[in-house]
Amino acid sequence: MAVKFADNIYEPIKSHSSQDQSRMKIINIELDRLKPFADHPFKPYEGQRLDDLIHSIQENGILTPILVRRSDDKNYEILAGHNRVNAAKALGLDVVPATVCEPESDEEAKILVVESNFNQRSVKDMKPSELANSLHMLNEAMKKKPGYRSDLQEPEDGSQFDNRLRTMHVLGKRHDLSQATIARYIRIAQLSKGLQEYLDRKMIGLGVAEYLSYLRSDEQAVVQGLVEGDAKVGLQQARELKKQSSDHELSEDEINEIISPKAAAPKRRAIKLREDVFTKYFTEGETPEEIEDTIARALELLRSQSPS
Repeated sequence: MAVKFADNIYEPIKSHSSQDQSRMKIINIELDRLKPFADHPFKPYEGQRLDDLIHSIQENGILTPILVRRSDDKNYEILAGHNRVNAAKALGLDVVPATVCEPESDEEAKILVVESNFNQRSVKDMKPSELANSLHMLNEAMKKKPGYRSDLQEPEDGSQFDNRLRTMHVLGKRHDLSQATIARYIRIAQLSKGLQEYLDRKMIGLGVAEYLSYLRSDEQAVVQGLVEGDAKVGLQQARELKKQSSDHELSEDEINEIISPKAAAPKRRAIKLREDVFTKYFTEGETPEEIEDTIARALELLRSQSPS
């Protein structure tokens, strides 16, 4: 097995998200000293994708060190490289090469997590829930930065503003994501984990997911149960759910009725009496109510005499 690791070195690297410089170093870290990033928005590789990564590391080693920060005196938190760590564990390795950085805050760490993953993969390779949760994490982290811009646009006068505040715009431009698309995915992050899973599995559409994200958590739970039971939720139904939910909290019966409305009872066909029957049993002076009553009493008498 050819596994390559970088030598222990110290190297000052200019922080991509700060005007100051942060100290970074590459070291070999034992796998049992690593823990995943809290609320990591990207799902781990599975199946063939994981097998391919394992095979690559087995043949070439880990060519790109993972990115970590210290969590305490002995352990580290993974900012980027969760899949490389999982592959290394599958191969029975003891250590992995890692770049140790010191982000100024949790917000800086979250920005690093999202940016590093967007730098390594295409949006097309991400599941909708990954894109939604990562953009939401990035947006929330940026909100806590001084001078946050919510319009996601560059200044019209061409002036420069802090690079860390341009992150969303740069990511959108690089990955061909419009401002409206980014806003939609950030909204979808409010969807329950179960409905996000159904979005990834194409059991609900992107537009439907956006409308459903406005529902209360208990309302989403009801919808999730219906989708699990093979109910289909279309755009019109999702739009109506959002509209009704904004007015009042929806009951389970109301949600059921919107998603799977009961079929209207078939209309009974009107029966007309032939002219010869009418003239034989009724007179012109009898009202429709009197005729109906006579027919009803005659039928009751007939059925009482012929129970079968």
